[in-house]
Amino acid sequence: YDSSLETCVGALGIHANICAADDETICDIDSMRILLYKTIQENPHALIKNLMSYEVNENTFKVFKESLDNKDNISDIEKASRYLYINLTSSGYNQDQKFQESDATNYYKSLAVIYFLHRRLKNTKIYKKDLFNSIKSFDTANKSLLIIDPPYLHTSVYKHNLESYSSHKKLAEAIRNKCCNNSDFIYFCRITAGHETPN
Repeated sequence: YDSSLETCVGALGIHANICAADDETICDIDSMRILLYKTIQENPHALIKNLMSYEVNENTFKVFKESLDNKDNISDIEKASRYLYINLTSSGYNQDQKFQESDATNYYKSLAVIYFLHRRLKNTKIYKKDLFNSIKSFDTANKSLLIIDPPYLHTSVYKHNLESYSSHKKLAEAIRNKCCNNSDFIYFCRITAGHETPN
């Protein structure tokens, strides 16, 4: 493909494992995620230096979580470092995150993936953008691939604008309208609870 767009990049699971285009763009609505990925792209050494200096314990976890929840005035590198620390040492999602007691060795080993991600993200365009707006602005003049792995329907894992059957229907229509000539798409549509009755 000449270009690709992944609209809900999440934890980079797809992007880290698939290189499908010469010109790649990833988007997400979560500003902290985007900050982390831009930091990995532009300044991985400072990120790892910070992460290596932190003690792996519940007190550090709580201090870091409170600083991000309260939007303390810290540098972007520090925000990205604390955000990744919380995700590497926690169980649960978003506000439900709690410190996960584990061997600190696993924490330090997991930092090695940062250099791999840095290489993978080297030429990737990264934007904080709503998925509908990112699809709308995606240029499909050349042979392109659209990758959509949206938030799960009927879960509270992510607060997003895709919490109903009708919003997923709207998304499917947006994909169909965009991908009509030179473009293909991969659409992961997972429903993890009871189905709504369509109107």
